[in-house]
Amino acid sequence: MEDQAKTPRKINRPWVVMLLTFLPLAFDWTYKILLHPRPYWIHYYDPENIYFYGGLSLLDGEIPDNMDNPGTPVFLISGAIHWLMGFGPLDIDLFRMFVYILACVLNVVAAYILIRYILKNLSGLIQVVILWTYFMCPQSLQYSNIWSPEILCFSTASIVLLTSCSGDWDKFSWRRILIIGVAVGLCCALKWTFISFVAALIAGLLFLPSIGWQQRLRYAAAGLVGIALGFVAATSVFAQAYPMMFRRFFQFVIHNTIHGKGSIALPSPTVILSNLSKALSQEGGWHLWLVGCFTLLGFWLWRAHKRKSHLPVRAVFLVIFCIVGLASSYALAVTKEGMLLRYLIPTGSVCLLAFALAMRLAPSNWLMRFRIPIFALAVLVLCCQISRDIRVHRNLIRNGLREHNEVTKSLERLTQGQLESTIIYSWRSPQPSFGLRFKASECHLRVIEEKFPYEGHYLPWRHKVFLPSSSPTWDYLVIQEDLMVGFPDPLGPVLASIGNVRIVGKADSSSAHVDSKKDLNTK
Repeated sequence: MEDQAKTPRKINRPWVVMLLTFLPLAFDWTYKILLHPRPYWIHYYDPENIYFYGGLSLLDGEIPDNMDNPGTPVFLISGAIHWLMGFGPLDIDLFRMFVYILACVLNVVAAYILIRYILKNLSGLIQVVILWTYFMCPQSLQYSNIWSPEILCFSTASIVLLTSCSGDWDKFSWRRILIIGVAVGLCCALKWTFISFVAALIAGLLFLPSIGWQQRLRYAAAGLVGIALGFVAATSVFAQAYPMMFRRFFQFVIHNTIHGKGSIALPSPTVILSNLSKALSQEGGWHLWLVGCFTLLGFWLWRAHKRKSHLPVRAVFLVIFCIVGLASSYALAVTKEGMLLRYLIPTGSVCLLAFALAMRLAPSNWLMRFRIPIFALAVLVLCCQISRDIRVHRNLIRNGLREHNEVTKSLERLTQGQLESTIIYSWRSPQPSFGLRFKASECHLRVIEEKFPYEGHYLPWRHKVFLPSSSPTWDYLVIQEDLMVGFPDPLGPVLASIGNVRIVGKADSSSAHVDSKKDLNTK
């Protein structure tokens, strides 16, 4: 790596870089969180509801459900917020606002640390572009207002970047490897999709230059020890849930669907090609930027090798980390049926690191000449991502409100003012009561019923109906058509259809009574 005598003029004040970095992102966040917020009961309420009630469960001394992600940092933060703020089962909107702002603050702090300690020798405009790289990643913006592990990916992955890039670049120490491993373990405790960082870390240590294989194996073992320590530190409070966590992990890795179901089989070439086509068509701008970042990194590495320039040991490690991290992230996502683009969010941090390495390897005169065109191109890509994110946000709200209003009007017509008609809402119903009920415990359900006394819910994965305590049976069922087959009670005629949603009456007065006081643990 060259030591340049001339360097591009830098923005020496980190707050200026921070302002340029977060100005467009603040527009996106302000619009989605403050100006046009999504009601808690419109889609994506499943993760938010899980962590909202999971935090309340912690205060009650219970282990939350759905710890298979594992998502333990999100549960711990949720519990701490409930303890500090005293939120109740009906305060989900206040909770959401609080955690959204907290996540934004954590992103700002993470960005400042990266600027201050990792990117400090680069031009200010280049620093801005490097930080933007993460937010160009598929669905990283979309999950900026969804309380789930994805909202904390940038701040958590930044710990890995900080520990990997700080210190002496010409040597590795056991302490440094352990620290990096602990940071990777913390990422895995947040979301299993960060398992790609485990592969990247071990590969980077196994292929370090200028040392023998025995030393490399010792380093790799130290990395695994660090990963285990970090994971246990973040999850040991929930040790009872370890069987659930690791069962989910092995299902995710070896099964051929994204949710860890289906057969155990080798990846299908047809599925891989279909998923790659989907990813490229939906995220063309991101993939062009991704290819550009790694092309620049490859070019400057080739140039350094051709000129026999000294390449620090840490730089070699980070290059391997980027390549393996990117490849393994895509391998985990595109080889599964029903690919979810949010599983590619870890690639945002990998690409950020790759671009930072490329800029550090680039000669100063090249940076001086091309930093403004690079910045302009980054503005274009980021603006396209923000525009699409806002469009998706608006469409979700519009579609949810339309279905909610049509269902409400149909029910008003059917009930003809009978206020005590009991209505059961099924999975993903855009209804306020279902958005609160489906993960609530028995004591929380009693509080919710004070606001929605004649509304219950149905959980299709358990084939159970949960009635409000005031009703011995139900009168109307709101359910998606494909879920009607497994419904446990006799169904009457379809009384109304709204898209894929059906409003169904009961078959007769002997509809089965389901005791809502039974165990409410979900899948």
